[in-house]
Amino acid sequence: MNRMEVYACLWGRSAGMRHGALVSGRGDERRAMAWWFWLIRGLGGDLGRNALIDCGCPDEGLAAAWGIEGFRTAPDLLSGLGIGDVEAVVLSHGHWDHVGGLSRFPDARVLVRDAELRWWERETRGVEQRSGLRRADLEEVRRRCPK
Repeated sequence: MNRMEVYACLWGRSAGMRHGALVSGRGDERRAMAWWFWLIRGLGGDLGRNALIDCGCPDEGLAAAWGIEGFRTAPDLLSGLGIGDVEAVVLSHGHWDHVGGLSRFPDARVLVRDAELRWWERETRGVEQRSGLRRADLEEVRRRCPK
């Protein structure tokens, strides 16, 4: 039996995110926030040795626009764990902070639920971005997950 390890990878922090914007879209209460993705190491099988659950933010500019400090790319964080290759990226949902870093893993298999892709398509139809969803991210996922 393989030994599996799970790592929470902190890629940034925000000192004062408006909580309502994240939960309900209302309210002015501000809270500190940590930004994460997850590494599962030692899986084996179809997902390979190393898989990510989400993959963080694509770049420092977007992180700065959201007031995220201490930004680190997923590959930088993973190299600190001795991880060079990621065989699979499992996307929990389509928000930019979960899928934006996908281009940094061009050879990884991408897994996402069909229902999520349909919702993402509806939400971004006719617009470049809405509610944390970006049309360009959807197009990258569609390209990487042919039907």
